[in-house]
Amino acid sequence: MKKVICMMEFIKKNKMFVAVLTFIFVVMAAVAVYALSINKPSDIVLPPNLVDEQPPQGNDEEPEDTHERAMIRNFYGQFDDGGNSVILYWDIASNDSVIEKIELYSQNNLIADVTNTQSYEMPITVYQFATGVNEFELRCSLKNEVSISEKTSVVVDYIFDFQKSSEWVNDPLLGEGIMISLSYTYNLSTPVGTPIITVKDSSDADSAVEFVANTELSHTNNYVTMQTTYFLPTASLPEGLASWRITWLFDVVQISTEDRISIDIKREDSELPPSDEEDENFEPATEGDTADD
Repeated sequence: MKKVICMMEFIKKNKMFVAVLTFIFVVMAAVAVYALSINKPSDIVLPPNLVDEQPPQGNDEEPEDTHERAMIRNFYGQFDDGGNSVILYWDIASNDSVIEKIELYSQNNLIADVTNTQSYEMPITVYQFATGVNEFELRCSLKNEVSISEKTSVVVDYIFDFQKSSEWVNDPLLGEGIMISLSYTYNLSTPVGTPIITVKDSSDADSAVEFVANTELSHTNNYVTMQTTYFLPTASLPEGLASWRITWLFDVVQISTEDRISIDIKREDSELPPSDEEDENFEPATEGDTADD
């Protein structure tokens, strides 16, 4: 009883302290109740129409596109040294695409619109392709601003259009022999030098020759056609059939070409038949003679 009376007297004497302590306990209790209420799992069940539908896991891929785009097939080219031109060929499968335009490029420069063809020929003297490797690109424009392309390369020979000739002559300065000539075309940007000739007879022995001349036959833009001529003496050879194997070597670019020539040597004195006056067995025709034989 005395403890209760003492406590009451303490409270009366310290009313402010007790009020503050009581307030603190109330606040702490309120905070504890609030914390318990927000951490409690919700028992509210949403209606089916308000539940967010989540996409099934593992199915993030886009639907497969069954559209088959056009394809460039068999794009290739070749250098035709006979026609002195580059020829390109191609084949395009349109599949499900709509082809609007096909263009041919070289070094990003438009050469031609080739929409309606599957090949294209380009003379090198007109298009001025360099000797060596030349790259080409075929660009195919499809509907909806989509395009496809393919590249190929063609090697243009450093020397081409070889033309070989030989002629037996009796030159006033050089004497009796054979003029052996080779004409060829090359690009001035890649000089090839004068070809060296090697001549071997039928026994595979070397035959001496003399250089005659280099002659320019034509000049188109950056391409030039030259003719190199050598002289093969034959005065010391007997009459009859003779043959030689000839090798032309362009040492600068290590390109060679071969030829074989043969000639039936006949001296001028033996080529002409004797005249009627020089024929000892000549007898003038008389009346009554016939030519039945």
